[in-house]
Amino acid sequence: LLKFLEHLSRLNTNILINFLDKDIFSYANVPYEIKDFDQLIEDPKLTINFDFIKNDKINHLVEAVGTDAKLILTDSNQVYHVNLIEKLLVIVLAKISNFVPGGGIWLNTQRPEWNDANNALVGHGLSMVTVYYLRRFFVYFKSLLFELDKDNIAISNEVLDWFQGVYTALNKHRSIMDEKVINPKNRMDIVKDLGTIYSEYRKQLYNDGFSGKSVIDKDTILSFMNISIKYIDHTISLNTDENELFHSYNIINFSENNTQLEIDHLYEMLEGQVAVLGSGYLNSQESIKLLENLYASEMYRDDQNTFILYPIKKLNSFMEK
Repeated sequence: LLKFLEHLSRLNTNILINFLDKDIFSYANVPYEIKDFDQLIEDPKLTINFDFIKNDKINHLVEAVGTDAKLILTDSNQVYHVNLIEKLLVIVLAKISNFVPGGGIWLNTQRPEWNDANNALVGHGLSMVTVYYLRRFFVYFKSLLFELDKDNIAISNEVLDWFQGVYTALNKHRSIMDEKVINPKNRMDIVKDLGTIYSEYRKQLYNDGFSGKSVIDKDTILSFMNISIKYIDHTISLNTDENELFHSYNIINFSENNTQLEIDHLYEMLEGQVAVLGSGYLNSQESIKLLENLYASEMYRDDQNTFILYPIKKLNSFMEK
């Protein structure tokens, strides 16, 4: 989505600027529901319920009013419309609500993107690749907002509550960005706050839907993005290895009583280096240094003059085992 929007901006920036505050976008009405935060921790690999009753209602309504019934509707069965700012906010809020300082974005649901690419990581995986792209997304989103000649934007009440909850949590825990080695309890505290706020938003939406709209000012959104980028930059700074390459994926470990959260790093992967190069985090000299480190790494195949996704694993032979 980010790259599509970036290309569209290069073609015609005004198209997206004009869409920012226009209520012409809709939401899919999906009968899958993500479980609440406590259940996510209990079993991060089994996190979705299917609402059969809701699915039947949608199918019956499709017969009556057509495929619009697969979208979120108003009480009068009209499509519920929102602006582009709200749609983009929902995307970044969903990612930040699963943010683990020092580790990445928690891959805690059965989403196609993660099941497909990283089956073994679903549930206990943390994506730094997503963090790198999220930083780029925030920078791009800010550039769009700077172009908007409007200070107040109307967004759904529930999204505004979610936004304010996440923003408050980020400010409450900002001292964690002073830690070069993050305290496992401090990490769990912010993860729990963010996860609980997201749970409350989902519960409200699943049970009662959208209740209307309220106004938010542009500067508040920009301030939220700025503190989010600070958290992201802090986490990126903690994710380099002994070869001065960047981590792509990590593993999350909850303590027995779920009061602390530890992180383990995985082996080097090419996609992490590609993502951080495009994130805007590195300056020119740092980018050059990373490229030099890449050529010196085991991911570079000198015989083919190309890179492989990750170093060839050195497995012991049967007799050595």
